[in-house]
Amino acid sequence: MIKNILFFLIPLTIYITLSNFISFIMVYTDKFILSNILGANQVAVYAAPSEVVSKMGIVPGAIARVIFPLFSASNKDSKENSKKVYVGMIVIMFVLIAPIFIFSELLLGFWLGENYALEGSTLLRILLVGFFFN
Repeated sequence: MIKNILFFLIPLTIYITLSNFISFIMVYTDKFILSNILGANQVAVYAAPSEVVSKMGIVPGAIARVIFPLFSASNKDSKENSKKVYVGMIVIMFVLIAPIFIFSELLLGFWLGENYALEGSTLLRILLVGFFFN
């Protein structure tokens, strides 16, 4: 019986391992390419806004775990519930992103200094737009 369970679990662990490895490569490849093309000083300008946006991904992930039972419900109102959940998620993400987008230069200036804020705020805004539509 344990052999059957192991034979079932091993392919799943291989998939998870490959998925995590590929995700790691995708997250950090942009910094390697940027440093190769523009130099390490530009990676420093890119790194902080990139990390802010990547950490913001915790919010939709947490919300998705909470609302999963709504999506898995198999009643006739499932389509209407899904629509409400999607609209709610868009509103929550907009409320989270809008202040950071509007005050990006002020936030980066307070956090990392005025010199950094001038270059990094535009980049942060671009990344926030991409994050919102992702």
